[in-house]
Amino acid sequence: MTKGNSSESRCALCQQPATLRQSHIIPEFLYTSLYDGNHRFLQTSTDPAVQTKSRPTGLYESLLCAPCESRLGGWESYAARVLNGGVELEFQNEPGGFVVHGVDYPVFKLFGISLLWRAGVSNRAEFSDVQLGAHEETLRKMLLDKDPGRYWQYGFSIVFPPEPKA
Repeated sequence: MTKGNSSESRCALCQQPATLRQSHIIPEFLYTSLYDGNHRFLQTSTDPAVQTKSRPTGLYESLLCAPCESRLGGWESYAARVLNGGVELEFQNEPGGFVVHGVDYPVFKLFGISLLWRAGVSNRAEFSDVQLGAHEETLRKMLLDKDPGRYWQYGFSIVFPPEPKA
């Protein structure tokens, strides 16, 4: 499925005819720290002429069937636990950085691949610059086969900036 092909009622992942769910492209847990006290997402710009505005929480699109949504949801749930303290992690300092132990890297990597692939197949304007080209089909098959690939194929890490000090 390439961008612009949104009229078909086929799941973008399994490519079977299906009733499509409103699938989020980026899981909400990744931007909850951007909410204000009223659980609103505030969009800001580096351009001083652009005013901060409130946006709906989440970026959704009719993309996946229920079974495929559930498949990706399992990887998201695991990643949320890793990133929000639900998985016990051990950090080991190394020259030039650190190593994190305790992460099921294949599952975490499939989560990362799913983010990139969803952004790549999305028809939303926010993701229009994500062009996967020949990688789109490779990533789709990896997700469909639950295959994270070799460690050097589509490596994945995630970094959050530190919380501002009050």
